[in-house]
Amino acid sequence: MILINTFSAVLGHHADTLQKRLALFIAALTALAFATSASAREVQRLQTESGIGIWLVEERGVPIVSLAFAMRGGSVLDPSGFDGLGHITANAFLEGAGDLDVQTFKGELDALGTRMSFAINRRAFTGGMVTLSKNKERSFELLGLALKEPRFDAEAITQLLEQERASLDFESRRVERVAVQRFFSLAFEGHAYARPINGTSQTLGKFTVENIRNHAPKILSSRDLHVVLVGDIGAVEARRMVDRVFADLPNGTDRAPITPISLKPIQATEPGPGGQSLKTAVFAFPMPDLNDDNFFAGLALNHIIGSGNFDARLTSEIRVTRGLTYAIGTSVIADDVSSYALGAFSTKPAKMDEATTAIIEVFKELRQNGPTKAELQNAVSQLVGNYVLRLTTSGKIADHLIGLWLDRLSPEFGERRRQKLQALTPEDLRRVAVSYLNPDQLRTLVLAPINSSAAP
Repeated sequence: MILINTFSAVLGHHADTLQKRLALFIAALTALAFATSASAREVQRLQTESGIGIWLVEERGVPIVSLAFAMRGGSVLDPSGFDGLGHITANAFLEGAGDLDVQTFKGELDALGTRMSFAINRRAFTGGMVTLSKNKERSFELLGLALKEPRFDAEAITQLLEQERASLDFESRRVERVAVQRFFSLAFEGHAYARPINGTSQTLGKFTVENIRNHAPKILSSRDLHVVLVGDIGAVEARRMVDRVFADLPNGTDRAPITPISLKPIQATEPGPGGQSLKTAVFAFPMPDLNDDNFFAGLALNHIIGSGNFDARLTSEIRVTRGLTYAIGTSVIADDVSSYALGAFSTKPAKMDEATTAIIEVFKELRQNGPTKAELQNAVSQLVGNYVLRLTTSGKIADHLIGLWLDRLSPEFGERRRQKLQALTPEDLRRVAVSYLNPDQLRTLVLAPINSSAAP
């Protein structure tokens, strides 16, 4: 999925002082080695003896190997009433494997300096690994063991479920997260995208070890598999190692394509979680499809509207000029199912109507006059530069390339993106604004404090 965010999350990793220093040193070396644009590197297209496709970026400058894989399917395969089952199952692959219980398995990964993870999104079961090249043989062996012989021990699964429920309980008190999930449930009503990927406290409370064991073969599928390798590894070894890990996985079942969907009309106000004094709005408007040449004009237009920078139209109008909110931004979310820009902000209950009216006024002005030449130049410069800055390590490049594969794009997408952005004119963006910034197409959900009026 192509996702241009205005906010980011940072994942921590526990380690003692020596390990932290080593990790920082390795990260610095890796960033230097990968400082040039990933799109400028050759991506070798390979295939193993068993027929598994590989994209390989060979980089000998740092002794690190990064792997990313994806198997089409994802959380849309969750049974009805069992939202989050794929998410829990994906995490459970790290809870021990073969004759190694969870403590022994994770302890060996730590000793090797190897990071391994599994996750689920709407469209795929994904995984990744970063390891020192001198330890890659054992690290690849452990990856294969995790996928082929997961233990799914009752005690480890019970603890995992307790952790996930605690996390969901915490998230249920974060009004922004609640608002976004509620927005999806309304905008994609009746579609698989309406369902929460991580499930709910209620659905997680129903899961058993048997549910997870039965679901694992459904999200594993070698027929819908692709692998990306980046770093200190050559083509011959890449083919051998990938077959060693993935060749004996189940063939899986056919994955029915996910039906494309447009956002349903939403203009709603509902009660929010307790403890809130502000109204929080989630809003969205359509964007050109990912494979539409107008997509790149939409990308630049969204940056001008909602990058979160002080020169962005929404920040300028709603924060700076009117003082209605502290932060407002939008993100383009696009895949082969849906394409839209999603935004959020909070304000005093009495000011919400003024803020939403200001959004509409920004849309109308861009439809009528388009952006200035300076706004376009600034947007293109930042979009091109930020793209390169996201690809400064082998792990980031691997994750990016597997995302392109999921979106059915080629490894050369980055160069095509740069060329298309740099060829844009203000009139291109105005034309897209006319088509996609119609105020009638704005979808809005407001969560109000419980003691505030909330009419459906």
